[in-house]
Amino acid sequence: MACRSTELTSKPGHSPYRLKRTASHNRFQNRSRTDGCRPFYRQFNDYDYQLKINYPDTLPDSLQQTREQFEDEARWALAVKLFEMKRISSGLAAQLVETDRITFLSNLHRYNVPMIDLTEEELQADLDNA
Repeated sequence: MACRSTELTSKPGHSPYRLKRTASHNRFQNRSRTDGCRPFYRQFNDYDYQLKINYPDTLPDSLQQTREQFEDEARWALAVKLFEMKRISSGLAAQLVETDRITFLSNLHRYNVPMIDLTEEELQADLDNA
């Protein structure tokens, strides 16, 4: 059975497991826009590390998705899970899936993950301090 690979990225300083260094060493660039558009977010391929995941050729077909749809869904699943575990911020998760923070937060319901995950005690403390 042949395998394909998808590459996911990680910000430098995060877990080095199964990551490989790429030739790209781009850093944040001045991305201010003068045309009235929202600021451009850091592009997916601007990261210094990539995560390679092998999967069978038949996996996207068995999920009734194209290869591109499957790889996009895998990126989303990784970003959402890391956000849910409170390992990364919503902003960094949004960068991993190549979108803005608002769009990322708006799509969390697809994975049954709340935007704000407070315990009853934390919520009561916030209300008392308001």
